[in-house]
Amino acid sequence: MRVLILCLFLVATYANAFFAYGNLGDSRLQCKNNVYRPAGIVGYTLGVGVFDEPENIVDYKMSFGLTRAGYSYDDGDESVSLYMLDINLLSWSVKIHNVYVEAFGGFSYLLTYSNFSDYMEEKVGEKFIDQERIYPKYGYRLGYYVMDNLLVSVTANYNVVHWRYGKTRSWAGNNNESLFIGGFGLSVQYNIF
Repeated sequence: MRVLILCLFLVATYANAFFAYGNLGDSRLQCKNNVYRPAGIVGYTLGVGVFDEPENIVDYKMSFGLTRAGYSYDDGDESVSLYMLDINLLSWSVKIHNVYVEAFGGFSYLLTYSNFSDYMEEKVGEKFIDQERIYPKYGYRLGYYVMDNLLVSVTANYNVVHWRYGKTRSWAGNNNESLFIGGFGLSVQYNIF
């Protein structure tokens, strides 16, 4: 992980432009699951990133952010929060007449979690943290540059979280579950220089 972060930092030093962004939106389970009466929570991301050539119509960029994602259960009485470091490695954008479209992919590194139910703590506990820390992620944005440096957009962010209840890390185990967590929200991006 340290080598990857170092490589990403070195790539960022050759960038031509930097930006800061924030996302605020819905985060919930997006697939079939065993959670009792699931609902959403407020998810957010704060991050920074680099452009290659922001004046081009098609551009590549890379970003890093701190994210809260998760879901609630029991009709919203309880919630599960996952706090992650996001690294969007594959991000392509198109800008035509101030209209902006972006698709991105990358991974999230789980830093910590909170509010697992007693059942989840019993079934998963610290094994969850030790076994599965890196999740694939993807998303897209559609927005408009209201000023030369300020982008306002609708965004969708999704993480693929792999629960491993069993003692083995087998993909085919009966106690394993892959969940899509995420949702729609609003995003603001400011191009620093």
